[in-house]
Amino acid sequence: MTRTRRPVAPALAAALTAGLVTVAMALGAAPAQAHAGLTGSTPEDGATLTELPAEVVLTFSEQVSGPATVVVTGPDGGGLQTGEAEVDGDEVRQAVERGQAGGAYTIAYRVISSDGHPITGQVRFTLELEGSESGVPNPTPSQSATDPNAPEGTGSAGSTDDTWSVSWLVAGGVLLLLVIVLLVAALVARTAKGRREPR
Repeated sequence: MTRTRRPVAPALAAALTAGLVTVAMALGAAPAQAHAGLTGSTPEDGATLTELPAEVVLTFSEQVSGPATVVVTGPDGGGLQTGEAEVDGDEVRQAVERGQAGGAYTIAYRVISSDGHPITGQVRFTLELEGSESGVPNPTPSQSATDPNAPEGTGSAGSTDDTWSVSWLVAGGVLLLLVIVLLVAALVARTAKGRREPR
């Protein structure tokens, strides 16, 4: 009896192509899963100033929307922001009271990413005025956490969720590719065995 030989190379190429496309789609989903992130600020994080600016500016990696909340906390723990935060594309501006004491300051923010995901975080800087007392301690995490005016949450939760989502996509793509390779290997072995059998 004559066996009909099925072409293995096209099937192998198609299977590998499908697996690679799946993995590429999983890897390509990483940028789509990412939310807006803080790329810069005025004052910069960790900066030391000799004068408190009239406003603070936060710059993000993409456009954000309101309502935006920006809380500027001074050495005494009180809020120094005046008026509402203004959102302009990828920038958020918040007016600040002038003439404050030297010490450690914190800018806590909460904005909405273009995909509707809330983004929160903090920027810290120090104000050193001429004639001011030195050795002012930096605020501890407990002091920042107990501020009733500070936005809730931190920016790490959203990043963690994104990391897990992308990791699952990549793992699924790799697993699918592995299954396809095993199936193709079994098909090749079966075809080779059929060729060796006597006709």
